[in-house]
Amino acid sequence: MQYLQGPYTSHLGELTPEERKIKEIFSDPNNFKVLKPLGSGSFATTYLIETIDKRQYAGKAVPENKINTKNYKMILKEAVMQRGLDLKGTVKTYGMFRININNKNNVVIIMDYYPGLTIDKYFEQDAEEKKYPTDLHLGKEREFLSLIYILAKDIEELHNNSIVHMDLNEGNILVYKHRPKLIDLGLACRMDETVYWEMDDCKTVRGTPQYIAPEIFKKDFSQIYEADIWSFGAIIYYLVYKKYPFDPGNDVLEDLLDNLASAAYPKYPKTSYNQTVEVIKYCLVRNPLDRPSAGDVARFILKYL
Repeated sequence: MQYLQGPYTSHLGELTPEERKIKEIFSDPNNFKVLKPLGSGSFATTYLIETIDKRQYAGKAVPENKINTKNYKMILKEAVMQRGLDLKGTVKTYGMFRININNKNNVVIIMDYYPGLTIDKYFEQDAEEKKYPTDLHLGKEREFLSLIYILAKDIEELHNNSIVHMDLNEGNILVYKHRPKLIDLGLACRMDETVYWEMDDCKTVRGTPQYIAPEIFKKDFSQIYEADIWSFGAIIYYLVYKKYPFDPGNDVLEDLLDNLASAAYPKYPKTSYNQTVEVIKYCLVRNPLDRPSAGDVARFILKYL
């Protein structure tokens, strides 16, 4: 097993002391053990890993036999996206390693372990514990608004550091003790250095269809930061109504696109979360030039707190 130094590493500078320490740990399989899977998707499986000094990390693992030139760039990009940044709202990554898991070589991104639930599961658990009525599955509206305010600030922090997430959805937000953290920067774009553009020029449609901004479907990337704001609004809609804002009720992409273009969508059924609905409407603006920034959204929410 060895530390993987990709073709762009030299452009990104030397390892930081923290990265060097992680490299020393994960350069020897006797220094750590893979405890259990934490979750899996179509491309990668995330494992809980414990080091010899009892520290725990999450490892996002991709089998080596699934890696080609194109997706290697994406894996490398995610591993180094936050280099040189100290972001509070995201789960920090430390580099890539080749690790044998279940007798198979995997390329693994090592990151901080954040023992939270995805945001939708977090509120489902909350509802069970607090016995909220169905219409109050999010708890008191002020509590919910305080959480999405922090989430808006997390997105603002990303944007202030020239990173656009591009795949915001309820599965990519972890919450622990009412503190959200953004995860999975695999589709993210970092706009401040040429080396990241070489990995990914950010000119392709990406993300979860129900959360993709209409201009991205049209391959208009001129207002790329505003695409995250649309996704943020769609996430809040989903959490309030337990359905997607433009959902045609099937898996036909053309029907979703028709709904995105229709003035009749989204629909806002009656709910007790009236202030939250105003936040959603503030974000789900079709013209990205008229859409607020993440900072604007945070200030808008703050009015209700």
